[in-house]
Amino acid sequence: ATLASGALLVCAPREHLHDPEQLTALMARERITVASMPPAVLARVDATADLPSLRMVVVAGEACGTELVKRWSRPDVEFHNGYGPTEVTVLCTTHRCAPGESTVPIGRAMANHRAYVLDGGYTPVPVGIPGELYI
Repeated sequence: ATLASGALLVCAPREHLHDPEQLTALMARERITVASMPPAVLARVDATADLPSLRMVVVAGEACGTELVKRWSRPDVEFHNGYGPTEVTVLCTTHRCAPGESTVPIGRAMANHRAYVLDGGYTPVPVGIPGELYI
């Protein structure tokens, strides 16, 4: 999506992912506007750091807790929780998180994707009823 939209893709070296100061410095130096990373990596980044170019954070790859959303709730930065099983794609649903949410949903299907919750007979279940996610 980054390259298809004409943006520059910056991949952090592995050692930066394990060092919050290096990762934050890289984000500032490269003027990152949209950061996408697993919640465990984002949790290491200082949410109060001076990152004036940052306008969106997308977490995916593992469950995201409400504490991380609270830490990154900034008026100038959108926070999105993404979901996508490896068998399908890295990211196929997304939810824009609001400060103070008591849960962090996986969201709705993104453009050109469909997500269904079905029962054992492949019939859609009503909202709130458990089932299997089909993408």
